[in-house]
Amino acid sequence: MIASCRADIIAPLGLQTLPIIDILMDVQKSIGASEVGILIATFLFGVCTVQAYIYFVAERRDPLWIRLLVAFVWLLECTDTLFAWHRVYYVTVQNFGNAEAVVSTEWTLSAGSIMAGIVEALVQSFFAYRIHVLSQRWPITILLWAGSVAIVITQTVTVTIESDALLSLSQNHVWLVTATQAVLAFVDCTSTTALCYYLRIRKTGFSGTDHVINRIFIWTLQTGLITTVAALASFILSITLTNTSIWICIAVFQSKLYSNSLLASLNGRDTLRRGMEGCQEMEVRQSQSTGDGYSFPAKIMGAPISAIALSVTDNPKKRPDSDIEPNACV
Repeated sequence: MIASCRADIIAPLGLQTLPIIDILMDVQKSIGASEVGILIATFLFGVCTVQAYIYFVAERRDPLWIRLLVAFVWLLECTDTLFAWHRVYYVTVQNFGNAEAVVSTEWTLSAGSIMAGIVEALVQSFFAYRIHVLSQRWPITILLWAGSVAIVITQTVTVTIESDALLSLSQNHVWLVTATQAVLAFVDCTSTTALCYYLRIRKTGFSGTDHVINRIFIWTLQTGLITTVAALASFILSITLTNTSIWICIAVFQSKLYSNSLLASLNGRDTLRRGMEGCQEMEVRQSQSTGDGYSFPAKIMGAPISAIALSVTDNPKKRPDSDIEPNACV
Protein backbone atom coordinates (compact mmCIF):
# COMPACT_ATOMS: atom_id res chain seq x y z
CA MET A 1 0.00 0.00 0.00
CA ILE A 2 2.91 2.31 0.76
CA ALA A 3 4.30 1.80 -2.68
CA SER A 4 1.01 2.78 -4.24
CA CYS A 5 0.96 6.19 -2.56
CA ARG A 6 3.12 7.84 -5.22
CA ALA A 7 3.04 11.52 -6.01
CA ASP A 8 1.42 10.87 -9.38
CA ILE A 9 -1.56 9.30 -7.57
CA ILE A 10 -1.81 11.78 -4.73
CA ALA A 11 -1.48 14.93 -6.81
CA PRO A 12 -4.74 14.54 -8.75
CA LEU A 13 -6.58 14.22 -5.45
CA GLY A 14 -5.46 17.64 -4.28
CA LEU A 15 -3.41 16.14 -1.42
CA GLN A 16 0.07 16.91 -2.71
CA THR A 17 0.72 19.40 0.08
CA LEU A 18 0.38 16.71 2.76
CA PRO A 19 3.21 14.48 3.97
CA ILE A 20 3.02 10.90 2.74
CA ILE A 21 2.70 9.62 6.31
CA ASP A 22 -0.46 11.73 6.79
CA ILE A 23 -1.97 10.29 3.64
CA LEU A 24 -1.18 6.74 4.77
CA MET A 25 -2.76 7.41 8.16
CA ASP A 26 -5.87 8.75 6.43
CA VAL A 27 -6.02 5.67 4.21
CA GLN A 28 -6.01 3.39 7.24
CA LYS A 29 -8.44 5.49 9.25
CA SER A 30 -10.77 5.92 6.28
CA ILE A 31 -11.02 2.19 5.69
CA GLY A 32 -11.30 1.41 9.39
CA ALA A 33 -13.90 4.10 10.08
CA SER A 34 -15.97 3.12 7.05
CA GLU A 35 -15.98 -0.59 7.86
CA VAL A 36 -16.88 -0.07 11.52
CA GLY A 37 -19.67 2.31 10.53
CA ILE A 38 -20.97 -0.09 7.88
CA LEU A 39 -21.02 -2.99 10.35
CA ILE A 40 -23.08 -0.92 12.78
CA ALA A 41 -25.32 0.28 9.95
CA THR A 42 -25.94 -3.31 8.84
CA PHE A 43 -26.97 -4.33 12.34
CA LEU A 44 -29.30 -1.34 12.65
CA PHE A 45 -30.79 -2.09 9.24
CA GLY A 46 -31.58 -5.60 10.47
CA VAL A 47 -33.42 -4.09 13.44
CA CYS A 48 -35.21 -1.71 11.07
CA THR A 49 -36.30 -4.62 8.87
CA VAL A 50 -37.73 -6.53 11.84
CA GLN A 51 -39.62 -3.44 12.99
CA ALA A 52 -40.97 -2.82 9.49
CA TYR A 53 -42.21 -6.41 9.34
CA ILE A 54 -43.92 -6.05 12.72
CA TYR A 55 -45.55 -2.83 11.55
CA PHE A 56 -47.00 -4.24 8.35
CA VAL A 57 -48.27 -7.55 9.78
CA ALA A 58 -50.16 -5.76 12.56
CA GLU A 59 -53.74 -4.69 11.89
CA ARG A 60 -53.65 -0.92 11.91
CA ARG A 61 -55.81 1.87 10.59
CA ASP A 62 -52.98 4.22 9.76
CA PRO A 63 -53.51 6.57 6.82
CA LEU A 64 -52.06 5.47 3.50
CA TRP A 65 -49.37 8.15 3.63
CA ILE A 66 -48.03 6.70 6.89
CA ARG A 67 -47.75 3.22 5.40
CA LEU A 68 -46.12 4.61 2.28
CA LEU A 69 -43.69 6.59 4.43
CA VAL A 70 -42.63 3.45 6.29
CA ALA A 71 -42.20 1.50 3.05
CA PHE A 72 -40.23 4.31 1.40
CA VAL A 73 -37.94 4.79 4.40
CA TRP A 74 -37.22 1.06 4.53
CA LEU A 75 -36.51 0.98 0.78
CA LEU A 76 -34.08 3.89 1.09
CA GLU A 77 -32.32 2.23 4.01
CA CYS A 78 -32.05 -1.06 2.12
CA THR A 79 -30.53 0.67 -0.91
CA ASP A 80 -28.21 2.72 1.29
CA THR A 81 -26.96 -0.45 3.02
CA LEU A 82 -26.31 -2.17 -0.31
CA PHE A 83 -24.39 0.88 -1.54
CA ALA A 84 -22.34 0.92 1.65
CA TRP A 85 -21.28 -2.69 1.18
CA HIS A 86 -20.51 -1.99 -2.47
CA ARG A 87 -18.17 0.73 -1.21
CA VAL A 88 -16.35 -1.83 0.96
CA TYR A 89 -16.08 -4.26 -1.95
CA TYR A 90 -14.88 -1.49 -4.28
CA VAL A 91 -12.09 -0.43 -1.94
CA THR A 92 -10.95 -3.72 -0.42
CA VAL A 93 -11.41 -6.09 -3.40
CA GLN A 94 -11.66 -4.28 -6.72
CA ASN A 95 -9.02 -1.70 -5.80
CA PHE A 96 -7.01 -3.46 -3.13
CA GLY A 97 -3.81 -1.53 -2.39
CA ASN A 98 -4.92 1.48 -4.44
CA ALA A 99 -4.62 4.59 -2.29
CA GLU A 100 -6.54 6.65 -4.83
CA ALA A 101 -9.61 4.42 -4.47
CA VAL A 102 -9.43 4.50 -0.68
CA VAL A 103 -9.55 8.28 -0.36
CA SER A 104 -11.80 8.97 -3.34
CA THR A 105 -15.52 9.71 -3.19
CA GLU A 106 -16.98 6.86 -5.23
CA TRP A 107 -20.53 7.24 -6.62
CA THR A 108 -22.16 4.77 -4.23
CA LEU A 109 -20.80 6.75 -1.28
CA SER A 110 -22.31 9.95 -2.67
CA ALA A 111 -25.65 8.34 -3.53
CA GLY A 112 -25.87 6.69 -0.12
CA SER A 113 -25.20 9.99 1.62
CA ILE A 114 -28.03 11.68 -0.27
CA MET A 115 -30.46 8.86 0.57
CA ALA A 116 -29.43 9.05 4.23
CA GLY A 117 -30.18 12.77 4.21
CA ILE A 118 -33.62 12.11 2.73
CA VAL A 119 -34.40 9.54 5.44
CA GLU A 120 -33.32 11.92 8.19
CA ALA A 121 -35.41 14.74 6.72
CA LEU A 122 -38.51 12.56 6.29
CA VAL A 123 -38.40 11.25 9.84
CA GLN A 124 -37.81 14.70 11.29
CA SER A 125 -40.69 16.07 9.21
CA PHE A 126 -42.97 13.35 10.55
CA PHE A 127 -42.09 14.20 14.14
CA ALA A 128 -42.57 17.89 13.37
CA TYR A 129 -46.10 17.09 12.21
CA ARG A 130 -46.73 15.34 15.51
CA ILE A 131 -45.68 18.47 17.34
CA HIS A 132 -48.34 20.37 15.41
CA VAL A 133 -50.98 17.79 16.37
CA LEU A 134 -49.89 18.03 19.99
CA SER A 135 -49.64 21.82 20.20
CA GLN A 136 -52.07 22.89 17.45
CA ARG A 137 -49.50 25.53 16.51
CA TRP A 138 -47.56 25.95 13.29
CA PRO A 139 -44.42 28.06 14.04
CA ILE A 140 -42.29 25.29 15.56
CA THR A 141 -43.50 22.78 12.98
CA ILE A 142 -42.62 25.09 10.09
CA LEU A 143 -39.20 25.77 11.64
CA LEU A 144 -38.51 22.03 11.92
CA TRP A 145 -39.72 21.41 8.37
CA ALA A 146 -37.35 24.12 7.16
CA GLY A 147 -34.54 22.42 9.08
CA SER A 148 -35.44 19.11 7.43
CA VAL A 149 -35.20 20.68 3.98
CA ALA A 150 -31.86 22.22 4.95
CA ILE A 151 -30.58 18.75 5.91
CA VAL A 152 -31.24 17.42 2.41
CA ILE A 153 -29.74 20.50 0.77
CA THR A 154 -26.51 20.51 2.79
CA GLN A 155 -26.13 16.74 2.44
CA THR A 156 -26.56 16.96 -1.33
CA VAL A 157 -24.18 19.89 -1.70
CA THR A 158 -21.60 18.10 0.45
CA VAL A 159 -21.38 15.08 -1.85
CA THR A 160 -21.79 16.93 -5.16
CA ILE A 161 -19.30 19.74 -4.58
CA GLU A 162 -16.04 19.46 -6.49
CA SER A 163 -14.00 17.31 -4.13
CA ASP A 164 -12.43 14.06 -5.33
CA ALA A 165 -11.13 12.88 -1.98
CA LEU A 166 -12.60 12.38 1.48
CA LEU A 167 -9.56 13.97 3.09
CA SER A 168 -9.83 16.99 0.82
CA LEU A 169 -13.51 17.27 1.75
CA SER A 170 -12.66 17.23 5.46
CA GLN A 171 -10.00 19.90 5.03
CA ASN A 172 -11.32 22.26 2.36
CA HIS A 173 -15.08 21.95 2.80
CA VAL A 174 -15.42 20.98 6.43
CA TRP A 175 -18.07 23.66 6.89
CA LEU A 176 -20.47 21.61 4.77
CA VAL A 177 -20.04 18.56 6.97
CA THR A 178 -20.35 20.56 10.17
CA ALA A 179 -23.35 22.48 8.83
CA THR A 180 -25.23 19.25 8.13
CA GLN A 181 -24.52 17.84 11.58
CA ALA A 182 -25.31 21.16 13.26
CA VAL A 183 -28.72 21.33 11.57
CA LEU A 184 -29.43 17.72 12.56
CA ALA A 185 -28.53 18.41 16.18
CA PHE A 186 -30.62 21.61 16.21
CA VAL A 187 -33.71 19.90 14.78
CA ASP A 188 -33.32 16.98 17.19
CA CYS A 189 -32.96 19.21 20.25
CA THR A 190 -35.84 21.47 19.25
CA SER A 191 -38.16 18.57 18.43
CA THR A 192 -37.39 16.68 21.64
CA THR A 193 -37.71 19.78 23.82
CA ALA A 194 -41.02 20.81 22.25
CA LEU A 195 -42.53 17.35 22.56
CA CYS A 196 -41.45 16.98 26.18
CA TYR A 197 -42.84 20.41 27.03
CA TYR A 198 -46.25 19.79 25.48
CA LEU A 199 -46.44 16.39 27.13
CA ARG A 200 -45.78 17.92 30.53
CA ILE A 201 -48.57 20.46 30.22
CA ARG A 202 -51.03 17.75 29.11
CA LYS A 203 -51.00 15.92 32.45
CA THR A 204 -54.51 15.02 33.63
CA GLY A 205 -54.11 14.74 37.40
CA PHE A 206 -54.87 11.01 37.39
CA SER A 207 -51.91 9.08 38.74
CA GLY A 208 -52.31 6.20 36.27
CA THR A 209 -52.61 8.43 33.22
CA ASP A 210 -49.77 10.65 34.38
CA HIS A 211 -47.64 7.54 34.81
CA VAL A 212 -48.21 6.67 31.14
CA ILE A 213 -47.36 10.24 30.15
CA ASN A 214 -44.17 10.04 32.20
CA ARG A 215 -43.22 6.85 30.37
CA ILE A 216 -43.78 8.59 27.04
CA PHE A 217 -41.78 11.58 28.27
CA ILE A 218 -38.78 9.42 29.21
CA TRP A 219 -39.04 7.45 25.98
CA THR A 220 -39.08 10.68 23.98
CA LEU A 221 -36.09 12.08 25.83
CA GLN A 222 -34.03 8.92 25.40
CA THR A 223 -34.73 8.63 21.69
CA GLY A 224 -34.02 12.29 21.07
CA LEU A 225 -30.75 12.06 22.98
CA ILE A 226 -29.50 9.15 20.86
CA THR A 227 -29.87 10.99 17.57
CA THR A 228 -28.64 14.27 19.05
CA VAL A 229 -25.51 12.71 20.54
CA ALA A 230 -24.74 11.02 17.20
CA ALA A 231 -25.04 14.35 15.36
CA LEU A 232 -22.91 16.17 17.94
CA ALA A 233 -20.26 13.44 17.89
CA SER A 234 -19.98 13.62 14.10
CA PHE A 235 -19.90 17.43 14.33
CA ILE A 236 -17.06 17.41 16.86
CA LEU A 237 -15.03 14.81 14.95
CA SER A 238 -15.34 16.72 11.69
CA ILE A 239 -13.95 19.95 13.16
CA THR A 240 -11.30 18.49 15.47
CA LEU A 241 -9.85 15.71 13.28
CA THR A 242 -9.71 17.50 9.95
CA ASN A 243 -6.79 15.39 8.73
CA THR A 244 -8.89 12.23 8.89
CA SER A 245 -12.28 10.98 7.80
CA ILE A 246 -13.21 9.32 11.09
CA TRP A 247 -16.45 11.31 11.18
CA ILE A 248 -17.75 9.12 8.37
CA CYS A 249 -17.97 6.20 10.82
CA ILE A 250 -20.99 7.87 12.45
CA ALA A 251 -22.39 9.36 9.25
CA VAL A 252 -22.67 5.90 7.70
CA PHE A 253 -25.18 4.59 10.26
CA GLN A 254 -26.74 7.86 11.41
CA SER A 255 -29.86 7.60 9.26
CA LYS A 256 -30.55 4.12 10.70
CA LEU A 257 -31.07 5.73 14.11
CA TYR A 258 -33.82 7.90 12.66
CA SER A 259 -35.59 5.11 10.77
CA ASN A 260 -35.56 2.92 13.88
CA SER A 261 -36.95 5.82 15.93
CA LEU A 262 -39.81 6.20 13.46
CA LEU A 263 -40.69 2.51 13.49
CA ALA A 264 -40.31 2.21 17.27
CA SER A 265 -42.75 5.08 17.73
CA LEU A 266 -45.30 3.46 15.45
CA ASN A 267 -44.95 -0.04 16.88
CA GLY A 268 -44.92 1.22 20.47
CA ARG A 269 -48.52 2.40 20.31
CA ASP A 270 -49.96 -0.99 21.22
CA THR A 271 -48.04 -1.19 24.49
CA LEU A 272 -48.96 2.35 25.45
CA ARG A 273 -52.59 1.80 24.49
CA ARG A 274 -52.83 -1.23 26.77
CA GLY A 275 -51.44 0.88 29.58
CA MET A 276 -54.06 3.54 28.91
CA GLU A 277 -56.86 0.97 28.97
CA GLY A 278 -55.75 -0.20 32.40
CA CYS A 279 -55.61 3.39 33.61
CA GLN A 280 -59.10 4.08 32.28
CA GLU A 281 -60.68 1.11 34.03
CA MET A 282 -59.00 1.87 37.34
CA GLU A 283 -59.63 5.60 37.32
CA VAL A 284 -63.25 5.41 36.21
CA ARG A 285 -63.94 3.05 39.11
CA GLN A 286 -62.19 5.45 41.46
CA SER A 287 -64.24 8.37 40.13
CA GLN A 288 -67.51 6.49 40.61
CA SER A 289 -66.65 5.37 44.13
CA THR A 290 -65.53 8.76 45.40
CA GLY A 291 -68.08 10.86 43.54
CA ASP A 292 -65.48 13.52 42.90
CA GLY A 293 -66.98 14.46 39.57
CA TYR A 294 -63.89 13.62 37.52
CA SER A 295 -64.08 11.64 34.31
CA PHE A 296 -61.28 9.84 32.54
CA PRO A 297 -60.04 11.80 29.49
CA ALA A 298 -60.83 9.98 26.26
CA LYS A 299 -57.46 10.80 24.76
CA ILE A 300 -54.16 12.52 25.24
CA MET A 301 -53.73 14.72 22.24
CA GLY A 302 -50.29 14.72 20.74
CA ALA A 303 -47.31 12.49 20.19
CA PRO A 304 -43.67 12.42 21.09
CA ILE A 305 -40.80 11.12 19.01
CA SER A 306 -41.22 7.62 20.34
CA ALA A 307 -44.93 7.38 21.10
CA ILE A 308 -48.29 8.26 19.68
CA ALA A 309 -51.31 9.89 21.29
CA LEU A 310 -53.97 7.34 22.11
CA SER A 311 -57.73 7.10 21.85
CA VAL A 312 -59.46 4.43 23.96
CA THR A 313 -62.43 2.66 22.38
CA ASP A 314 -64.15 -0.66 22.90
CA ASN A 315 -62.68 -2.38 19.83
CA PRO A 316 -58.85 -2.37 19.90
CA LYS A 317 -58.66 -3.13 16.18
CA LYS A 318 -60.72 -0.10 15.18
CA ARG A 319 -59.04 2.65 17.10
CA PRO A 320 -57.90 5.73 15.20
CA ASP A 321 -54.59 7.20 16.26
CA SER A 322 -55.20 10.79 17.24
CA ASP A 323 -51.67 11.94 16.57
CA ILE A 324 -51.94 10.84 12.94
CA GLU A 325 -55.56 11.81 12.37
CA PRO A 326 -56.19 14.87 14.59
CA ASN A 327 -59.94 14.89 13.90
CA ALA A 328 -60.44 11.17 14.28
CA CYS A 329 -61.38 11.44 17.96
CA VAL A 330 -63.98 13.89 19.13
